[in-house]
Amino acid sequence: VDRLKDAQLRCASKTLAVDHLRVAGKRAIGTVEVPAESGNLLLSVHTVPNFIELGAKKFLSYLEEEGLTNVIRWRAEHGETRKAGRER
Repeated sequence: VDRLKDAQLRCASKTLAVDHLRVAGKRAIGTVEVPAESGNLLLSVHTVPNFIELGAKKFLSYLEEEGLTNVIRWRAEHGETRKAGRER
């Protein structure tokens, strides 16, 4: 929940804060009272970036699993295959 900021529900006439943000498994849950008015609603939240670092072999496995062949190729062309990888 620390990575979730400014959760809001926006409708035609107002913006409402989402309260009581919490994590339940892989889901973020919050509370907001949805206005009775009709129209489109937009739920938004800002997330704080998260960095991960993996050793070279684990990073290569991750890239393969995600199908990021262009990144694998770039790392090979630039002598980065034996270096740890970082992702934001």
